[in-house]
Order: sequence, then C-alpha cells, then structure tokens
Amino acid sequence: MLIARALINQPQILILDEPTCNLDFRSKHKIYNLLDKLSMDKITLVQVTHNLDSVSKRTNRVILIKDGMLKEDSTPSKCLTSSKLSHLFDTPLSIINKNGFWQALPG
Repeated sequence: MLIARALINQPQILILDEPTCNLDFRSKHKIYNLLDKLSMDKITLVQVTHNLDSVSKRTNRVILIKDGMLKEDSTPSKCLTSSKLSHLFDTPLSIINKNGFWQALPG
C-alpha cells in the first residue's frame, strides 16, 4: 500500500490524489478510517477528489478549482452547495450532508 510507504518517513503532510477511486465499499471504508486516524494524529491531509463521499467529517477546508482557476476556498458547508457544485461540474446537482457524509445526487 502506497500510504504505508509514505508514512514510514513520518510526514507532517500527506498529499492524496483520488485515494478511494475504483475501490469497493469495504476498501473505501478502511481508507476513510485510516485517514481519520491520521488526521487525529495531527497529520495534515491534502486530498484531490471529485467524489463528495470522500470528504471527511474532519475536513475543515475545501478548495474548488475549475479550468485551473480558484473558484472557492472556504469550509465544506460554504463550498459544497448545490449551486456551487452544479456550476463547477456544469450539471444540475443536489448536494446533501447527512451525519457529516456528503453526497451528490442528480439535480
């Protein structure tokens, strides 16, 4: 596992690019739990993703980028709205947050 290899050097920051892409539900859950533990251990996690379900409950900052331009930089509740993400992805979306878990549904 590449995450384990990265942790050997005891980093202060871990950069992840789509860490749960193409994983089954069980494997995603394991990765989410690991990332949660790393966050509690004061490791800063920077994650590039287009999947809302990978946004952790512990996420305190979201940056939206479109066509190489910064569109938004704020808290998850301010960035992850139906209108902002519909514009970002050029498709109507309905965004929900239930118990700290984010989902995007067709608009």
